[in-house]
Amino acid sequence: MEVYTHLEMNRLIVFDLGETLISYEGVPLNWSGNYQQAILNALEILGITSNDDLLTLATSILNFYNTRNSPRLFEVEEGEVLKKVAKVFGADYIEFEALFFSYFQRKAQPEATAEKTLAELKRRGVKLSVLSDVPYGMPKKMLLSDLGSLATWFDDICSSCEVGFRKPHPYGLLHQMQKHHSSKATTIFVGNEAKDIECALNAGVKSILLDPTDHHQFGQTFSVKSLSEVDETLSSTQPGT
Repeated sequence: MEVYTHLEMNRLIVFDLGETLISYEGVPLNWSGNYQQAILNALEILGITSNDDLLTLATSILNFYNTRNSPRLFEVEEGEVLKKVAKVFGADYIEFEALFFSYFQRKAQPEATAEKTLAELKRRGVKLSVLSDVPYGMPKKMLLSDLGSLATWFDDICSSCEVGFRKPHPYGLLHQMQKHHSSKATTIFVGNEAKDIECALNAGVKSILLDPTDHHQFGQTFSVKSLSEVDETLSSTQPGT
């Protein structure tokens, strides 16, 4: 029978979602080049006609909220952006939002070793959570849809809309630590971008950069080439060291 230390049992690993737990095959991090097609697909299904002026207005709204072009630390309300876009076409907001995001979600696939890694971490008694910056105020139910069966392994799944801030602001990470009674010494943040590592640094916790190239240095505590190495990294370190 395995015996875990008190610190081990209070460890919290917080994961980013996009390109960390889930990959979106063929979908770029910056969606701006796909706006028009995603909108047109939604309008076709809804039986709504459009014109160039309306499409230009709709894409200008999306560009305004595009954090890849204009990073921001504050977050919009859930549903705020697509309500504005749907209004341009007189479309039902709920239907239009679901169809717009489905254009990008249809290629969501879990990282190859994610299920096995999460299962092993849970077996060891580690608390697991997700902290994800969502695009354009995307509802949490769609975040859960992207996670699919992986969602069952997590003690908590949190979006930037819930906490009101985006990474690298530390509020979301500090919120998770407080909620799950974890200290700076027992928390690790896992992500694939500079902003994930900066978030961990701003919160004063250790970080693991998922970097298949093993070339990037953002100030991370550890680097791994795949999620399968996270458990090994955790096993080789003691909380607080």
